[in-house]
Amino acid sequence: MNRIPVILGLLICGILLSACRARQSSPEETIRYMTSAIRSEDTGRILKLIDPVRLEDPALRIVVIGAIEQRVQASIAHGGIARVEVLELKVFENTSYATVLLHYKDGSQGNGSESYKLVRRGIKWYVGV
Repeated sequence: MNRIPVILGLLICGILLSACRARQSSPEETIRYMTSAIRSEDTGRILKLIDPVRLEDPALRIVVIGAIEQRVQASIAHGGIARVEVLELKVFENTSYATVLLHYKDGSQGNGSESYKLVRRGIKWYVGV
């Protein structure tokens, strides 16, 4: 029996699973993915990183979409995000608290540090609202 196709198949499955899971497998990865989504100005991708339980409230969903659009426009006004510095990260079982500082491409920084609560839903981490 030729084992190479079986081993190759398992390897490909493992790579695909780890790639899919890595996006929100930790608070750090969720912050990185959020930064990437803001850089690409993809509001739909950003919205998918927000706590889905909280987004069930239609009124809150409208507020969150408005805040996302403001964040993207602020990033554009400064030439985009150069990097995100995580100043502090506290991780608990199902919640995490992150303090970050945005560094923009024009050399400016955000309006001081920003604090975020992240929540775990199943195996994924989301930005809380």
